[in-house]
Amino acid sequence: MNWRTVAFLLESGLFLLMGLSLKALIDDASDSGPSVGSAVLLGLAASALVIAVRIVFVAPLVLGLRRQERRAATERPRLDELRARLDEQAPSDHLAPAREERLRERAQRVAADLDFHLNESLGWRGGIVLGWAGMRGAITVAAAQTLPEDTPHRPQLVLIAYVVAVTTLLCQGLSLPMVIRAAKVPGDDRERLREEEQKLFAQLAAAGAAALAGPGLADPDGKPFDPDTVARARSANSEVLAVDHLKAADDGADPLQRQYQQLCVLALDAQRTQLGIARSRGTYSSSALATGQRALDKEEARLQRMRDG
Repeated sequence: MNWRTVAFLLESGLFLLMGLSLKALIDDASDSGPSVGSAVLLGLAASALVIAVRIVFVAPLVLGLRRQERRAATERPRLDELRARLDEQAPSDHLAPAREERLRERAQRVAADLDFHLNESLGWRGGIVLGWAGMRGAITVAAAQTLPEDTPHRPQLVLIAYVVAVTTLLCQGLSLPMVIRAAKVPGDDRERLREEEQKLFAQLAAAGAAALAGPGLADPDGKPFDPDTVARARSANSEVLAVDHLKAADDGADPLQRQYQQLCVLALDAQRTQLGIARSRGTYSSSALATGQRALDKEEARLQRMRDG
């Protein structure tokens, strides 16, 4: 949220600078070289060119993605067969345990990549929207502003960049919702995303439960945790993603409360580790991973409030 705020302020400041400097830029362009009208016409022509270039670039990209989707549909059954053979194979057969584990890990990552191509395919409808969504803005103007002061026709070049930015933002930006509606781009599969999030949350809860299942749990001083506090933390672990398992305002100075906090932090660390593993394997979509990350961040904030009393 902080980074989005900073990015918004920087981008807004740059557009404000564009507006404040436009009058002086037009005056400079009028005093030297081609007329302002010629620069505006060149800017409009450049706008049409960059729109056409993007559409030409996106077309083979969409075709390549469709080819990858067809290949994924062909290779997925073969990979499932390979994984089935690995599951049926005894641990001591043929492969060393470390090599077999690496092979399983590799097969899982490849399966995740194939599932991505099958579930997140980009058809021609999405290609139309992607081709039209090539607005130019602050980056284009900032790049033109970096031209040395002694560049021939510099004011006209910067003005052309202004025209390209304004034209694409107004033309493509304002018409993009209509293009999306006209192309009838299907929305996300909410049911599949919900099932994916539930599966991820179950894995995170299992990781937290495993961290609290050890018989030798002890605090940093080596003292065993209170059994009732451990049981309380274990029961709360399954609800950690709801962040609603602490109803009472417990006293942070209570030794048992401190133990409860330490156990919750232990489970949270295990869940973060599991989330990192899931991210590296690519078994979940970025949306599901972001939801899990937000849930763990909320839990960490709750624990921080408990420690602060």
